[in-house]
Amino acid sequence: MKNILILSAVLAAVFSQQVFSQPPMTQSPDEAQIVTTDIDNFLEALEKTTAGGNNAAVFKTLYFDRGSPGLKEYVRRFRLNPAQLAEAVEKHRDSYENLKNFRKNQSEFDSIFRKDLQKLKEIYTRALFAPTYLLVGAYRGIGQASAVGQLVTVETSTKNVERISTLAIHEVTHFQQAVAIGPDKYQALYSQPNNLLGLVLREGTADFVTYRLVAENRRPYSRLRHLEKNEIELWERFKDDLTTQDQKLWLEASFDDSDGGYSYMLGYPLGYKIVAAYYENAEDKSRALEEILAITDPQSFLAKSGYSPKISSLEKELRFGKPAKDAPPEIQDYKELIGISDCKSVSRSANTDWGEPVDMVWTFRYELGGTAVRDETKRADGFRAGSIRQYNADDKSWYVHYYSKNGQPSTLPSWKGGREGNKIELLTEQKAPNGTDGYYRIRFYDISETGFKWLGSWTSTDGSFVFDTWKIECTKRAL
Repeated sequence: MKNILILSAVLAAVFSQQVFSQPPMTQSPDEAQIVTTDIDNFLEALEKTTAGGNNAAVFKTLYFDRGSPGLKEYVRRFRLNPAQLAEAVEKHRDSYENLKNFRKNQSEFDSIFRKDLQKLKEIYTRALFAPTYLLVGAYRGIGQASAVGQLVTVETSTKNVERISTLAIHEVTHFQQAVAIGPDKYQALYSQPNNLLGLVLREGTADFVTYRLVAENRRPYSRLRHLEKNEIELWERFKDDLTTQDQKLWLEASFDDSDGGYSYMLGYPLGYKIVAAYYENAEDKSRALEEILAITDPQSFLAKSGYSPKISSLEKELRFGKPAKDAPPEIQDYKELIGISDCKSVSRSANTDWGEPVDMVWTFRYELGGTAVRDETKRADGFRAGSIRQYNADDKSWYVHYYSKNGQPSTLPSWKGGREGNKIELLTEQKAPNGTDGYYRIRFYDISETGFKWLGSWTSTDGSFVFDTWKIECTKRAL
């Protein structure tokens, strides 16, 4: 279990009607307020704490009761209380003590932060700057925009002032979003149903502005690296999660910071990638940034962005293999199928009509050092199956051995056949339900770089009778 050092509590973020009038704002980065009175009050309280003493009472009197508007807003939102703070200080005393050094070297942070604000002003001339409140919390590392200004806790990052500035700029960007579309629309997103895409784009925008446009990719963005390791699979999962609005992997922070090997809150870098695609495809970058900060129609924005995750030729080879140099030329028979395809599968039994289509993902890759082809199907109804396909040069035929989750036979059923033109045909002996001799025939046809069709049929030995039992139509994913 790992502590997440920086947590943007996206689902709690709201702006009041006073967003434009309540905080003192300025258009000048040099005049933007950096409020540190709460750190000073905390350090005064810290000096008066004692081992085994009633430290919660000390923090209440000297820190909470004297809090700035930013601290009061933070306490209201996150329910921070003196007992929680006292407990956190006891566990992480050294980090809290280091606030003294942070405060002593405050000018270092101020310089970095104001340079970041200046860069933001250069790329977005409409930027307005509300106060930034540097606060002390219960060792959670929270940043959030609010009606009174940016709220940023610093106790987890006192030795990395650049990280604090990065977190603050993220929240400053949220403030620009609220100003751009108005507080009502900004707040409404958090209570809307089916808001996963909108929230991902909102957080991705803040990260894009922070890491790409302001920091110009000079600061580490670990979430982006996690996303790009499995971007295609994660994009497919995101599309699935859009149907259920499952936000866990994408937006919710957790102390258990992984899910199936993926880090949590990957909606931030995914939103970043979508926003980056929109920005890169735009001729007028200034106008594009204005449109990015004012997103109100997430679906339309996604469509216009042109975002489509792709992999390099090396990554494709690592994922799907490549034909061996000494493999027979026929290893290329499945070349158009190599990769991932989205399919519709429809089947029927004897004397019945066709059933309802079932979504299916069909993956082909080179296997056994590039001397064979392996495929795997995953249907939405839970059925899983696959096969290993090897070419026998002696009788010039493909042999396909099939397996599925429905049992573990001592011998695998096999098909024999080959390719002619844009069609692959495979046969295996199989009696009809009435005992008539025949074959089960599999055909891949209409094979192209964009997709293929598949048909499974029982056929009599002389071919005079054919009964189709299963058909699949597939579209290749762009890689």
